Amino acid sequence: FSFNVAWVCNLWRDMLTDSPEYWTRISFDVANDTTPLLDAFTRSKDSEIRILVFSSANDLTEEGKMGESNPAESITRHLQPHIERCTSIIFHLTFASPLPSPTLFLTREALFLEDLTLACRMHD
Repeated sequence: FSFNVAWVCNLWRDMLTDSPEYWTRISFDVANDTTPLLDAFTRSKDSEIRILVFSSANDLTEEGKMGESNPAESITRHLQPHIERCTSIIFHLTFASPLPSPTLFLTREALFLEDLTLACRMHD
């Protein structure tokens, strides 16, 4: 919900900034530009969060793989400081190579984490 409202315009996105309850379910489609929404992790303040990273693209080419890799890596980098607050982290991508390493999540204290899914359609 918050992402749809936040995409309307900067004013609406700014109005939601101070309301962490709107930023507890964070979904990223790596087929689209995820950059404007990377600050959702900090907008959620100290709330528990659920993360979904997926790809709506069906591009099975090398270009498609690169199209997934850059946003997935950026999301993972921004997610790292907030892992301990996550109740769910789900990656459903087309290719395996852009998926983050499971050790990134399993070597951290994540007391609230109930679901960790790292899935792909193609093992490249």
